[in-house]
Amino acid sequence: MSLVSRSRGLVVAAAAAALLAAGLPAIAAEPAVAAEEPATDYTAFVNPFVSTEDDFGQDLVGAEAPNSIVKINPMTTSGRSHSGYDYAEDQIAGFTHTNLNGVGGSGGGGDLLVVPTYETYTSRPGTGTYAKNFSHDAEEATPGYYSVDLATDSGTIRAEATTDVRTGQDRFTFEQGGSASLVVDLRNNFTNRKNASLEAASLDDGRVALSGDFTGHFNGYDYTMHYYVESTAPAAGVRTWGGDGALADEPSREGSDIGAVIDFDVTDGQQVGLKVAVSPISAEQAKIDLAAEMGDRSFEQVREDTKAAWNEILGRLDVTASEKSDPDGDLQALFYTHLYRMFGSPMNATSTSGTYRGLDGDVHQADGYTHYDGWGFWDDFRKYEILAIGYPEVFRDMAQSTVDLYATFASTGKGSLSNVTHSVPTVRFERAAVVVADAVAKGAQLRGLAQAWPALVSQSQGGYADDANVRRGYIANEVDDTLGTAYDDWAMATIADSLGKSEEAEQYRLRAANWTNLYKEDAVTLADGEKTGLIFPKSANGTWADADPERFEAGNVYQGTLWQYHWYTAGDMGGLIDKMGGEET
Repeated sequence: MSLVSRSRGLVVAAAAAALLAAGLPAIAAEPAVAAEEPATDYTAFVNPFVSTEDDFGQDLVGAEAPNSIVKINPMTTSGRSHSGYDYAEDQIAGFTHTNLNGVGGSGGGGDLLVVPTYETYTSRPGTGTYAKNFSHDAEEATPGYYSVDLATDSGTIRAEATTDVRTGQDRFTFEQGGSASLVVDLRNNFTNRKNASLEAASLDDGRVALSGDFTGHFNGYDYTMHYYVESTAPAAGVRTWGGDGALADEPSREGSDIGAVIDFDVTDGQQVGLKVAVSPISAEQAKIDLAAEMGDRSFEQVREDTKAAWNEILGRLDVTASEKSDPDGDLQALFYTHLYRMFGSPMNATSTSGTYRGLDGDVHQADGYTHYDGWGFWDDFRKYEILAIGYPEVFRDMAQSTVDLYATFASTGKGSLSNVTHSVPTVRFERAAVVVADAVAKGAQLRGLAQAWPALVSQSQGGYADDANVRRGYIANEVDDTLGTAYDDWAMATIADSLGKSEEAEQYRLRAANWTNLYKEDAVTLADGEKTGLIFPKSANGTWADADPERFEAGNVYQGTLWQYHWYTAGDMGGLIDKMGGEET
């Protein structure tokens, strides 16, 4: 297989390598050459259904734009996977509008659940009424678009979704005329709905507007987001519910159990839907974003524009293969499917006004760059190297966003990132220092790095917050944390050097070598009878653990084997090779 990297019409892979070799910045201003419309439809190679069943990938199948904050995804029932959708299920309860793609646990997001229904409600909708049968034969997913036929006793409801970055559209076609409703359920959250608010209003043309905020929780972090929603057709009425469960004309609601039912009188085959904006800043900003980004574009126009955006992204990396190496095109499809996944997170958290909300709670101006948020570094920090090669301006902005995250956190004086409210769902920050250091090493000039330094230090201690582990030179019974922290330490040394902190850089380099204290000579016997050393768990008193290095999570390693974690010493691969007997061995 061969690969050509295009950056808005420029071939950048060789150029980036040359710049790095010369010690010059590979992260530069955007090229002046305009992008050419790709002759190939790269979105046709993407299969969004890959990695959407059970725990095998934890990805979403729904509509999303590159790094979009709005992700419209079906929520299956009675079971769902982490993203809300499980390919193995045969019922859908509705469509959520926030999601943290590709993470485990209970799933991040699951806010603004919209349910199309023929049900007639006289009180708070029971969630058991949401479920509708569906078949994969009547389901379609492509980058930026999702559709499915939902079966009900009153007729089929065709559900479609498309998104831009901050906004999206739901479109529902009701096969049979009569009374129909869209339930907007603010109770729903994949982990913990902590609070929400709702303001309902009728627009001059008979349509309905909903706005407010919601606070959720995921993996130790609270987040608050804001929304503005407009129906696409005049409504027969809108009713809301609160904690007492009564449906009424009350326009304002607040609490963890609130929502709205928008009623319509539909004709056969009529389409009704919602235009939705979600903002980390305010409901007012969400309304501004809906007008500025979505405007008067139709559903089909948004779908086509987002498809073009995906083609521009995917077309930067042009992969070709011989018939012999990829006879069925499976490798090409997997390549583009997983490249597509790389742009699911982090999210573009910059408003159309060029602002973002920091961890200090204040609204900041994103001066000349796109601010991203919603991190999962432990899960995906390795992908940033690919972004640096094929998408240098994206990588630059993500590194700057990470620095801004730590800089605004440092000003709070809080001891942990779990002690502040985040602006979007987020999950993990281990290896954030690796991404920042990589950008520094590539010549990026990251504003505010000195201000971010104290927070980077406080968040990179890991198990070394325990003085006993510091004295031992390893984290007791924790191969994974010892190696992960060593990787962070190696990165922190690079950052410290760039800030002129030579003494601290040397301290981090020394601690980065702590992996050597867990290297056990002749730990395993290989298939040919030879013995080799391996990084192995050691107790607090220095006793080696009795563990099978080929068994998953043996030796207390998280989501891996000891053999897999052995190669985590990326900061000192040469040292590992020497310990194992040299390159030839």
